[in-house]
Amino acid sequence: FEMMKKTTSALAIAALLGTGAASAATFQIDDATSMSISGDMELRYKDEEGNANNLEDGGSEVNFSGQHTSDNGLTTFFKLDVTGFDVTGTEEKNTGLDQGAGVSFGLSGDFGTVTFGHITQAFDDVATITDIMDTAGVTVGDPGEQKQVLQYASPSFGMVSVVVDTMVSVDDVSGNSDSSASARVELDLDGVTVMAGFDQFENNSSFSDALAIGATTTLGGIDFGVKFQDQDGNTDSDAEQTLMGLTAAMPLGDATVYGVVNTVELGSEDYTEYAVGADYALTGNLGLFAEMNRKDRANDAGDMVAVGANLKF
Repeated sequence: FEMMKKTTSALAIAALLGTGAASAATFQIDDATSMSISGDMELRYKDEEGNANNLEDGGSEVNFSGQHTSDNGLTTFFKLDVTGFDVTGTEEKNTGLDQGAGVSFGLSGDFGTVTFGHITQAFDDVATITDIMDTAGVTVGDPGEQKQVLQYASPSFGMVSVVVDTMVSVDDVSGNSDSSASARVELDLDGVTVMAGFDQFENNSSFSDALAIGATTTLGGIDFGVKFQDQDGNTDSDAEQTLMGLTAAMPLGDATVYGVVNTVELGSEDYTEYAVGADYALTGNLGLFAEMNRKDRANDAGDMVAVGANLKF
């Protein structure tokens, strides 16, 4: 469900590395080893209710990756994402590399894939079914990328595949540490992908255990996604959150029109959020987008109109 977002033995690893082969430059070091570099520059302007209008960087980064396949069939790989750029030139940012952000490595083979580092957890693929907007999004309920994640992704067993992981250490505000687990099961039903996920959310200040189920498919050239997600409050004073969302995206020549409707139940409060947008491929690697959302909050808080450009290389 990537709107604008892969050389060969690398295709299987490309999904793991998260790089786009259409824009990545891949260098074949020898028959068994390759290196790649890719990246994107993102600029956006936001007009958000309750906040100052901003021309800002949308998450520009440069990605380095590499892989080596041994004679025994095992493949080792790494990925390094360098972030912290500001294409507007108005803000100093930290790449975070001194804290291990953006670094991951692993081993894959017939047994599956083991990855360690700064990556998204298994639960995220279910939660982010409704995360199709670039900027003007809705409530998604995903933990995002985490550090010190040890993850195992199984090969496909017929129609079924499994991803499980744990965060080796989670530091809370008290300085205590704990582990956190996440899991996802996928079922490929010949055109329809059904997913179910669980996350302990140990590192979240408002929510604890989360369960989600969702599905994606394409009908008549239109991509659809649907998700149900329930998150318990972290303490007795934190409200339970339930999310239900439906997405659609339709290509129109060099453009794509997309949108999402999302209901949020937070304790005794109910909201219906929606967002719509369109992107246009001006060139093979430069896309323009325009989006808006409505979050159904008091005083229109969080309502936004956004425009921007994404340059990929």
